Amino acid sequence: MTASATVSTPASTRPRRMNRDRWKRLLKQLPAYLILGLWALFTIFVIGWVVVSSFKTNAEIFRDVFKLPAEWQWTNYAKAWQAANFAVYFQNSVIVTTVSVIFLLAISA
Repeated sequence: MTASATVSTPASTRPRRMNRDRWKRLLKQLPAYLILGLWALFTIFVIGWVVVSSFKTNAEIFRDVFKLPAEWQWTNYAKAWQAANFAVYFQNSVIVTTVSVIFLLAISA
């Protein structure tokens, strides 16, 4: 009768091996996470800058690019709404959305 010998790794070394593999994987992914994190910060900065600039006058936008507006121009949004005729576009969006939801509910019911 021959006994087959199995070689097994002691239980105390297995967690270390898994930790090493985990660290290696994290170190490989680190550059991607850094690039994505920097890109996210850049994007958030740009969006914030656009929002803050939307409250400035035209003169302030070109004179003090990175400063907060001296006086917040809330009327800029009312002017843009009227000049670009957003009320019609908003109404069209509401109509299309309502008809689509009613149609989908009728089909799926």
